[in-house]
Amino acid sequence: MDLYKSIWLNPKATFEELASREKQPLLVLPIIAAGFISGLDSYPDIASIFDEGEKVWAFILAMASGIGFSFLMLGLIIPGLIKLFGKIWKGESTLRKMVNVCSLSLFPLCLVLIYQFSIFVFGIEPSLENLNYGIIYLVWLWSFGLLIIGVAKIQRFNYGMALLNVLVGYLPLLIFGLLRS
Repeated sequence: MDLYKSIWLNPKATFEELASREKQPLLVLPIIAAGFISGLDSYPDIASIFDEGEKVWAFILAMASGIGFSFLMLGLIIPGLIKLFGKIWKGESTLRKMVNVCSLSLFPLCLVLIYQFSIFVFGIEPSLENLNYGIIYLVWLWSFGLLIIGVAKIQRFNYGMALLNVLVGYLPLLIFGLLRS
C-alpha cells in the first residue's frame, strides 16, 4: 500500500497499515513540505534584512530555517509529547510510529504549498497572510482530523481518547506560546 496515495481517500486503512508494520520507514516528505510552507511564510521578513541583490540568500536561509524548524517540531517535539502523554492511558505507540502519524497527517498541507508557490511565481509575497484563510482553515481541520484518526490507530485508543491525547500533548506548547507573548 502506498501511504501517500491512500491517505487522501482511506486514512483509516492507511493508519492501520502503518500501525501493523514492524519496520517503520521515516516519512519525511510531508515534514519537508511543512518546512517549505514555514520558510515561504518567513521569507518576506528574512528578505527585509538582506539587500536587494541578496534575495537568493534570503530565500535559501528562509527555506533552511523552515525545514529545520519543521523537523524539530514535527519530528521530535510534538510526537514526543503526544507519545509521552499517551503513556498515561497506556498507549502502545513507538516514537517512530508517532512521527510517521504526525507526518502523514500533515500531507493535505501540500495543497497550501502549491497555493504558496503559485502566488510566489506571480510576484506576490507567499506569506500566509496573503493566502485565503478559509482554505488554510479547512486544510488544517482536515490535517487535525487525520492526526486524531492516526493517534487512535497507533495508540489503540478510541477517537475521544485520541483527541484528549493530542490536546494534552499540545498543551505544553500552548502554555509556552502564551508565556512568550
